[in-house]
Amino acid sequence: FVPGTYAQDCVSVGACNGTDGLDATVDEAYAAGAKAAKEAGGKDSSGKTGKSAKPKVDAGESWSRGMLGAAPGAGPGTTVKAFVDFQNDVTAKDIRQAVHEGMHSIEHVKRFTTNGMATDQGKTSNMHGLAIAAEELGKPIPQVGLTTFRAPYTPVTFGSIVGHARGALFDPTRRTATHGWAARQGAVFEDVGHWKRAWYFPKAGEDMHAAVNRECVTVRKVGGLFDASTLGKIEVVGPDAAKFMELLYTNPWEKLETGRCRYGIMLREDGFIYDDGVVGRLAPDRFHVTTTTGGAPRVMNHMEDYLQTEFPHLNVWLTSITEQWAVIAVQGPKSRDI
Repeated sequence: FVPGTYAQDCVSVGACNGTDGLDATVDEAYAAGAKAAKEAGGKDSSGKTGKSAKPKVDAGESWSRGMLGAAPGAGPGTTVKAFVDFQNDVTAKDIRQAVHEGMHSIEHVKRFTTNGMATDQGKTSNMHGLAIAAEELGKPIPQVGLTTFRAPYTPVTFGSIVGHARGALFDPTRRTATHGWAARQGAVFEDVGHWKRAWYFPKAGEDMHAAVNRECVTVRKVGGLFDASTLGKIEVVGPDAAKFMELLYTNPWEKLETGRCRYGIMLREDGFIYDDGVVGRLAPDRFHVTTTTGGAPRVMNHMEDYLQTEFPHLNVWLTSITEQWAVIAVQGPKSRDI
């Protein structure tokens, strides 16, 4: 299985180029090196341009070119039990029987024998199984083809699996764009859906109730700012965006004008409220959907689930943009002046 052309500017030799055997590998490497030296105008040790002496090869008894297929003595017609897939106990005889039963596609051979269907996904058995099947079919191995590899293609370490739930990563902290400013103003933060959200801003000698009362009076008389960046934000885009929104929300969206907002309610299948938020129409085919802070991932998964399983015919794309936009709510009688 060697590509006919190389995407990168390089020369491959040896096993990665499908060449086995020490002699053949050295010959290939020598030819590639000589060609590269000639193209670069190189000279040998005597100062003459041309070929240098080819190195001698002494493989020795320890050299092994490897093998594909059944082990020696386990060929067709023998009674030796030669295991090919050690995890699923598939033998060379099983693969030959699959071919004799009419399984001429390597994918059929794989499923008939379960060769390569264990946790290693054929890393230790597929090539041997291919060689045995190719021998029975009387075809070169490349013509038999490859089965589908499934993730993970390379082993996954246990550290990469459990490492995400250690220390600070066990309960990740998310911060808004104004977090630093709020902290400098002495804000007390509350935990909301992994976010640190400013709760209130106490002054010297104030407890929570005194600080909240002061802030409420200020907002009612003048105005105030509220960081709503923690709210979930989903962009619904596509020619069928309005139709998709009407299938998920109780509100009508087809006639909502561009640049206008509307409060939306999303229900579960049993009719109970699932989530709510303000939805803005940015363009005829684009909606900006807000969700509750804690419900953002749940609503996103809910939308994706219905789009893929119930409404796959709709031309719609969903993108989570919660962390891409900061949101500041300006409230109070002096809001416009602010």
